[in-house]
Amino acid sequence: MKTFEKKKRVQEGNMHVYLRGNSRNTVFYDDIERIVFIMKLHQYAITFGVKIFAFVLMDNHVHLQIYTNRLTEFMRTFLHSYVRWYNKKNDGSGNLFCSPFGSASKGSKSWHIDRILYILQNPVKHGVCQHPSEYKWSSYSFRFNQKNPLRNYIKVDTSLIQAEFETKELLDRALLQKTLSITEFNEDFNNSKTCVPDEEIATQMKSNISGLTMSQMRKTEMKDLIRFLYFSANATIRQISSLTHENHSYITRILKEKNKAVEKFES
Repeated sequence: MKTFEKKKRVQEGNMHVYLRGNSRNTVFYDDIERIVFIMKLHQYAITFGVKIFAFVLMDNHVHLQIYTNRLTEFMRTFLHSYVRWYNKKNDGSGNLFCSPFGSASKGSKSWHIDRILYILQNPVKHGVCQHPSEYKWSSYSFRFNQKNPLRNYIKVDTSLIQAEFETKELLDRALLQKTLSITEFNEDFNNSKTCVPDEEIATQMKSNISGLTMSQMRKTEMKDLIRFLYFSANATIRQISSLTHENHSYITRILKEKNKAVEKFES
């Protein structure tokens, strides 16, 4: 019988790295969690001699464009450090991201540039903003904005963008014109666009749970929260599932039950 060997992950070169929250759950609930992620990315990039060309932090996934010769070791060490800090902060345990992370590598300059452009336009693709400049958790403005506050936490190599796009207008034109897709990771973000942004839903949820974590909430409190998010905050079932870590079928069943507890969260 013919056997198939698992394809080995490329360890050296220009890499597009993709991380997704476990079960597509929301990863970043506040700015501190995003800043610490960026700081640790920078810290371990220095340790492992990694160049960072582009990044974007979405609510439940991350894209990186890097150069490394020790990909798995770098990512394993970096993610272990961040997840340990994250779980301590949120009184959690277990995996935060899907395992293994996704990665792809090709040698051509055009592929490298396309991946950077894809990363920078990712917030637009998912309906979070109309232009990459409106989203602060990416490396979009590192080339043309020397006062970007994220420069205090991470170093981004903009040499390729600088060589390819002399002006901001040329970069914006490339972002507008290119229809990019990334088949290496099979993102499958169907129905990712929503009327209310994920970050706004997360903010409304945090303001109504009095500092509790998901693991600290009683069953009745979780049911009330689900109803509030759906009926009052206009969240989708996908958003509720991502934020509460409850499965779709459970959420649907709760929403069908008659309950008047929504007022509790609105008051």
